[in-house]
Amino acid sequence: MKTKIAVVTGGSRGLGKDIALSLARKGTDVVLTYLTKKGEAEAVAAEIIQMGQKSVAMQLDMSDLNSYDIFIAALDFYLKENMGNGHSISWSTMPASAPPYLSDR
Repeated sequence: MKTKIAVVTGGSRGLGKDIALSLARKGTDVVLTYLTKKGEAEAVAAEIIQMGQKSVAMQLDMSDLNSYDIFIAALDFYLKENMGNGHSISWSTMPASAPPYLSDR
């Protein structure tokens, strides 16, 4: 059985939190991002874990393109270490419509 994993930006509160919790209720593991609300994001991740899904909160500044490489590396490491065999970011499956800063991967 394949595990679905979602990345939810702004998952610490509001609509992002609602989406993250809804996905978890449907059996999806969730990676949350936050900018400054680390405690709130970690609380949401803990709630998801209590539901029986895997979750982690990671900082990401969506307005800073330079932070994307750090986030992607951290996400890739997390997936490999915590989500089981075969989970990693695959650049070969990057859609043709991917943003230009990812197109050189």
